[in-house]
Amino acid sequence: MKKKDFERSCALCEHGCEVYGGDWCICKKKGVVSPTDYCGKFCFDPLKIKVSVRKIPKFNPLPEIK
Repeated sequence: MKKKDFERSCALCEHGCEVYGGDWCICKKKGVVSPTDYCGKFCFDPLKIKVSVRKIPKFNPLPEIK
């Protein structure tokens, strides 16, 4: 994925840090802000992307015969 695929937000900024619960972010530049806000100092941080993990179905080499 490219960084242009993501919208600007404090939650994905290098200067922002999400507070437990995700309701607020603490920005080094602006202080306490909403995670959906952003400012002119926005700098994309790819390590803050939340990836969903899919469960892999359990492998069954011998299917049940009915």
